[in-house]
Amino acid sequence: MKVLVTGGGGQLGKYVVEELKKDHDITILDLVKPKDNQHQFIEANLAHFEDVKRALEDTQAVIHLAAIPIDTGEVHKIWQTNVTGTFNLLEAAAQSNTKKIVAASSIDAYGFEFWSKPFTPDYFPLDEKHPCKPDDSYGMSKMIGEKLCYGYSRRYGTLIICLRLATILYPGSQEAEHWVSEVENPEFYMLPDRVQFKDSIWAYVDARDAAQAFRLSLEKLGDYDLGYGIYNIGARDIFSQVDSLELIKRYYPDVKMILNEEGFLLDKKKALFDITKAQKDLGYEPKFTWREHV
Repeated sequence: MKVLVTGGGGQLGKYVVEELKKDHDITILDLVKPKDNQHQFIEANLAHFEDVKRALEDTQAVIHLAAIPIDTGEVHKIWQTNVTGTFNLLEAAAQSNTKKIVAASSIDAYGFEFWSKPFTPDYFPLDEKHPCKPDDSYGMSKMIGEKLCYGYSRRYGTLIICLRLATILYPGSQEAEHWVSEVENPEFYMLPDRVQFKDSIWAYVDARDAAQAFRLSLEKLGDYDLGYGIYNIGARDIFSQVDSLELIKRYYPDVKMILNEEGFLLDKKKALFDITKAQKDLGYEPKFTWREHV
């Protein structure tokens, strides 16, 4: 397929493009051309509708990664990039008859990481049926993006998959090395100034596995009519040396329910971010763990 990758020059974009390039004709849309770019490139801002519409004129499918990836506090910029940009892409796709889209959403759509008040999930492991309760600009932008995707899929018959990505680990990066060194200390996230980031220690995904999920989603849309779907994408294990049940006890003591608790007795580091649906529907099987970086 002829695939447009928005944000294809970014951190995740590089992995996704590498994963797709063997079987698909890639065009990258971004604000800045990648230094080592080997693919057709379109310099465009998703906030400018006419630019997006032109980019989709000869496109069969879109991988939508372009976004501000964290809550920077720049609420208007986040809205313009993440929400208006997604709206423009969906509207342009509808007008150009591009019928296949895989969009990057986030675990933060549930309400994690950037909350103003501590967020406790209703149950673990967390699956796609759990309600979304974000109160930060980034999490809200991702939740609204999913709703836009649903509406456009319903109205125009566009086949859309939204991937709720756990916090992404980029192998070999300084950020990853720092993150791994921190998480090896099981008491680190008990510190008052770090407790908000406890949401990062039970759900993560290696960038290579995230890229795999985008490829599988794109190709699954080509197999049969999924319509619209949301999938959690994470690792097989937690990002901690502490056992999964102990993490819940320490950081989420008010959780009302633990589903299939016996499974956590058999696999003590079993993921608390449920990827069963992606495994079943997409054939997603994560291959990498943070433990290989220790």
